[in-house]
Amino acid sequence: MIKFLGDGAVIILFAALTALGGLIKLPFLPNHVVTLQIFFPLLAGAFLGRDRGALSQIIFLVIGILAIPYYNIIAVGMPAPAMGTSPTFARVGLKVGYLLGYVAAAYLIGTVFEEKKIKELIPIIITMLGGLVLIYLTGLLIFMVVFRFDLSILFYRWSLPFVAFDSLKAILAGIIYWRANLIFRPFQGELQK
Repeated sequence: MIKFLGDGAVIILFAALTALGGLIKLPFLPNHVVTLQIFFPLLAGAFLGRDRGALSQIIFLVIGILAIPYYNIIAVGMPAPAMGTSPTFARVGLKVGYLLGYVAAAYLIGTVFEEKKIKELIPIIITMLGGLVLIYLTGLLIFMVVFRFDLSILFYRWSLPFVAFDSLKAILAGIIYWRANLIFRPFQGELQK
């Protein structure tokens, strides 16, 4: 029972951190901001493992879609009347593919760390960057299918301006995970059990 409660608390913590990461905004380009949100799905996969990391991001998505209006605050979106879409789309906005990519990235990173038992900094960073690539691919492909845009145009307009900042966040997430592994080595495996 205690392990179940502890697991639930940590999973909900990472869902909440992902939501809060979207509230930390730095102005970047006209009508664009950089947030810390992408940082937390990467760390969720690393610290919680495949299933619990992905579950934390699913909880983040479900709560945002059902009730709590944090997507209104963090998502880039067009008003529902202009798009002729539902209020859910207005809340989730044009980021839906990227948000689904959070689940996929947490799952991928958790899988790699669980199966490969990576401890060195460079492979950890490469894994985090792989999760970032998965988020971008999921976001771009879903946007391309829904709105029928050319992938190259989407990449240059929607992703390229953010690649450098998001790559730095992925590298920082890798360093944090690596340092935590060094500090908490005596407790190794406890978070991912």
